[in-house]
Amino acid sequence: MNAQQEIMTRAAGGYDYWEGKPMKASPDIRNCLVAQEHPAETILFHQGSKANEVYLIEKGLVKLICLSQDGKELIVSLRSAGELLGAAPVIVKKAHPVAAVTLTKCQLIRIPPDFFSELARTDPQFCWHLHQVHCDEIYNQASQLVALRYLSARQRFEHMLWKLISAMEPDISQKHFRLHMPLKYSEIARLIGVTAEHLSRVLKQMEDEGVISRQNGTLTVFDRDELYHPDDSGETDMVSLSAMKRKNFVNHFRAHFQIL
Repeated sequence: MNAQQEIMTRAAGGYDYWEGKPMKASPDIRNCLVAQEHPAETILFHQGSKANEVYLIEKGLVKLICLSQDGKELIVSLRSAGELLGAAPVIVKKAHPVAAVTLTKCQLIRIPPDFFSELARTDPQFCWHLHQVHCDEIYNQASQLVALRYLSARQRFEHMLWKLISAMEPDISQKHFRLHMPLKYSEIARLIGVTAEHLSRVLKQMEDEGVISRQNGTLTVFDRDELYHPDDSGETDMVSLSAMKRKNFVNHFRAHFQIL
């Protein structure tokens, strides 16, 4: 293994997050620290509700949504495996600013807020991962604002598709992907900041060029690398690395706390 590979392995989590023996949690805590399956369209918490839980996503996709006073829904972000839901409200002791709803069937680990706060205060490795998660969120939010200003609608849609595929932890040698879209096209349009009519024109153009095909709610991407993604900034490697890192964190978390 050369120096660059070693750095990548260490950054991806090729070391123990927690040293020593598994922590002995109380029976009540252990009962909560169980990975549970949730079907699609499950509301995990409501906008404005008290932050009584933190979720660690093991599998699946979750959308964070904000409802306006007139009932219009805005999709703020999509979250995938290895990411935390509700961490910031628990830390600052404020209500959830958004609601969280499962997009697909999800496997989640619910972490009681007091236990989560204690980990954040006393466990250096857990705290470091938490810093990374929050920095990643800030970075993505800034990138999203820049994309809305400077990228075309097609670039934003292609980048979203590319990130959805990356969240599936694909075989990097695979080019051809078939997606059962977890979002309606009207939701995708709002997420990338265009009208549904404009997105329809973008999809038609991509189909005419042989980039994608659509059939019965399934979207096929013929070559993932042809989708827009800012690889000149190294983001291709970083997204893949981030996925490995998050998966590694989930595995360590399960092993350390002996989660069933």
